[in-house]
Formats: sequence, structure tokens, C-alpha cells
Amino acid sequence: MGKEKLVERLSWYYPLERFHTFVTVPFLIGFLIYYYGFEKTVLINSGLILCSAILYQGQLYWGIKLRKITGKEIDNDYYLKKFEKWTRTNPILLSSIVLTLPVHLILNEFKTDSFLFWGLFAHFFYVLEYVNYYQKQLMYDNINDFKYLLINRKLKKSSLLKDMQKRAF
Repeated sequence: MGKEKLVERLSWYYPLERFHTFVTVPFLIGFLIYYYGFEKTVLINSGLILCSAILYQGQLYWGIKLRKITGKEIDNDYYLKKFEKWTRTNPILLSSIVLTLPVHLILNEFKTDSFLFWGLFAHFFYVLEYVNYYQKQLMYDNINDFKYLLINRKLKKSSLLKDMQKRAF
């Protein structure tokens, strides 16, 4: 993808990720607690909090890329350390399901309902987003990505992983 196309894409993608991080997910958590109560939504809300954390990291990365591409100054070392720390802490955050799943089950008398399903789904989505940002690109939404996938028959390294390996954004 050329520089102009990338700037165009990041100019709408970065603010959208930021909006979901700071508006959509918190609103959804508040709505779920208000409408269904805390007990029923423990697992889904913990999953949504994790999703918000990974979306925060993603929107920060895309914001850094946009600033870098448009020639603005960034503190490369500061952000590398930040993302390296998150590489280690994200799996620890995911392990919170070991606490929230039993709490959810106890509070809901071990019922297996849609709240359990959606809670597990939110945690699974967090894992997918983590892999998408820190390991392999899972989102293929343009022709160049699909061509790469068809020709090479493997998933691409994520952009963030490549930037972290070369130690520069």
C-alpha cells in the first residue's frame, strides 16, 4: 500500500479505533450493568474491559504510525518500551478469566446462558485482537492483503511485530 493510501486509511481508522476504545466499549459496559445488573454481566464486562485495553494499544499504534508517516516527531524508544511491556502483560490480563469465570458462575448459580456465551466470546475476541496486533495479521480487508495470503498461503506478521523487531515505528 502506498504512502498516500496508508495516510488516507489511517486518517479514518485510527479515530475509529480511538472512538471504540473510549466511547463504544465503556458505553456498552455501562448499558449492560444498568440494564442487566452487575451479577449477570461480570464475565462479559471483564472481557469488554480486556477488549478496551487491547483497542487502546491498537489505536495508539495506529496513531503513532500516522504521525510517523506524516513526518511528525515521535519518541521511538518510549513507545517501544510501552509496547514491549504490553507484550508481557497482555497474557497476564487474559489470565483474569481464571477469576472472573468462577465468580460469574457462582453469582449466576452455574447457569449456562447467553451471558456466559457472550462473556467467553469477549475474551476470545481479546485473544484474536492480541494475536492480530502482536503476532500475525488476522484482518485481511484489502486486495493486497488477499493477494499475499493467496500467493504465500500463510498469515503475514503483524505490523506492530515487524516494527518491534526492527526497533522502529
